[in-house]
Amino acid sequence: MNVKALFGCILLLSLSSVEAVDNLSILISSPKDEAKVDFRQEITGMVSDQNADVWVVIHPVETFDFWIQAPVTVKEDGSWKVVVYFGESGQHIGKKYEVRAFANPAVVISQGKSTQWPKAAARSNVLEVIRQ
Repeated sequence: MNVKALFGCILLLSLSSVEAVDNLSILISSPKDEAKVDFRQEITGMVSDQNADVWVVIHPVETFDFWIQAPVTVKEDGSWKVVVYFGESGQHIGKKYEVRAFANPAVVISQGKSTQWPKAAARSNVLEVIRQ
């Protein structure tokens, strides 16, 4: 086998292993898009790798803030759930929020305020909900 053919085989093998990592997927099962949510609301979902590091982020549409919620525990079947906060108790009723889940963030993140959605190996679609 010549050097070009060997290099081509190595390149194909390395690309296929990268593709396996890219197959990570995450979704939010509930609430549904445009749902009405409470101040404290359970968010549930599924991730394709039970060992993934999962986080949920809330974005109040009227602000530039993104709120990283408490760490999520993933079960053996890939299901997960977490209780998140939409604003403050007794306030923010009728306000719109975007919700998104992330698996395996590119950098270490922690609960609290951020200025953008985190970069991650996988992310769910963006849900828009309304605080009731």
